[in-house]
Amino acid sequence: MEEYIYNLSRFYPITIRDQSHIDYIEGLKRSFLDNIETCNYQFAFFSYHLLFMGFIYYSIATFRELRQDHFERCLYLFTGNKDKLKLFNQTGKIFDFSHENESTIIRLLSIFNCNKLAINNLKQLIKKRNDIGHCNAKNEFVDYNGLEKELDKYLNIADHIHESLVNIKISNFKGYITDAFSAKFYLNHELDNCEEDDYLSENDVITELNENYIPDNYISENDIEKLKNINLADLTKIPEYENVNKIFCFIVKKWKEEFNLEEK
Repeated sequence: MEEYIYNLSRFYPITIRDQSHIDYIEGLKRSFLDNIETCNYQFAFFSYHLLFMGFIYYSIATFRELRQDHFERCLYLFTGNKDKLKLFNQTGKIFDFSHENESTIIRLLSIFNCNKLAINNLKQLIKKRNDIGHCNAKNEFVDYNGLEKELDKYLNIADHIHESLVNIKISNFKGYITDAFSAKFYLNHELDNCEEDDYLSENDVITELNENYIPDNYISENDIEKLKNINLADLTKIPEYENVNKIFCFIVKKWKEEFNLEEK
């Protein structure tokens, strides 16, 4: 069952700055695996559900960071409550979304084009989680197969949510490498006559990505898989295209090394 943890973890941000979030997530993973080992499938399901909801909160927070104005307008219509608007609109606050009922908060998924079928399927999983969250002397999962079917549903929904956000992340990434690097990056310092402050080294680029871009935009390993294959054809007419393309190729090369990515 470790593969279910691995597959869901690939949707989570590569870098999480809040140590309490890391500890909580790792605790849920241990709880899931421990309950699998002891055949307590019902409690394993509960742990996996909470782990999945963490991914939901990070997905909503991603949209909040990348489409701030749109998020604020939709959030106000969604809540109609200025206090909740302020609460949910705080940068870096991820698990504050848990202050809202789960079956209500997932309606926010529709603002980045998650389809109704995925949202309704998730509502059914939330209902099942609510049912087993009460002391009703019922065992919903009597064997491994029954649990596995539900876990597959979570991963299918996670994949759909990820696909719904990926074009926004691609657009953001193109803008990022164009604005952040193109004017100052010269591969291998190829311009001998530039001043030291006028260029960024290869190490500077990787440091900027790892310390800022990846954590600030909640980039996951599955995002990296998508970003490494993007097409820059729409940027060919900008003056900085040659340098942007050079930067992109360099970043992809480093990502392939770091994340052991295969050619597709």
